[in-house]
Parts: sequence; structure tokens; C-alpha cells
Amino acid sequence: MDLRGWKLATPDSTKILRGTVGPGEYLILKRSDTKLVLKNTDESLSLYDNLGHLVDKSSFLGSAPEG
Repeated sequence: MDLRGWKLATPDSTKILRGTVGPGEYLILKRSDTKLVLKNTDESLSLYDNLGHLVDKSSFLGSAPEG
């Protein structure tokens, strides 16, 4: 799958993806490369395709436990 133009976004920032992912493969994104930072309270992460359609979203409410 061509990831050109796909976006990974938090409410505060967006990373435009690139490259390809084949069947059975996955993509590892390091925080140091993406510059995306998740807060420990009330956060979400969204994946958009190259047409801007929401493909998937993960979010949580409340706060993460310390540690």
C-alpha cells in the first residue's frame, strides 16, 4: 500500500506519511522522527488517507497512570 499523502494526526500536530507497506508488514514510527507527542490526559491519534478521509482513530479520556 502506498502511504504517500496519508496523515497521522494529534489535535496539536500532523505527520505526513510516505513509503509503502506490503501485505503482512507494518510501519514503525519513532517519536523522534514524527515529532508527534501524546499527552497523558484526554488525547487522540487519527489516521487519514490521501483523500483526507478518516481511516482510524484511537483516543482516551482521563489520565494515564504514573510510571
